[in-house]
Amino acid sequence: MEYDTKVAGVVLPVMILSGDHAEAVNAAVDTGSTLCVFQREIAERLGILIEEGIEDHVSAMGTIIKVYGHEVTLTGIYTCLTVRNNLGQ
Repeated sequence: MEYDTKVAGVVLPVMILSGDHAEAVNAAVDTGSTLCVFQREIAERLGILIEEGIEDHVSAMGTIIKVYGHEVTLTGIYTCLTVRNNLGQ
């Protein structure tokens, strides 16, 4: 793995697993966050029915965003975690 000096913050390559689907993405790490937020397109490719998740709202970049919580598995180079993930609308 190479560190991209043009990307701000910490970004790690991970796999998001949901059922029989998997998606490789680069995830920005926010150590102060209590949840993970990924783009709608990623959820759709994973076969997740977004609006059937647990509705919530998060503050991001000066605005409030509606999100839906789903349980997915994130796998990285050194660890495997199951998390409650919020996927944006």
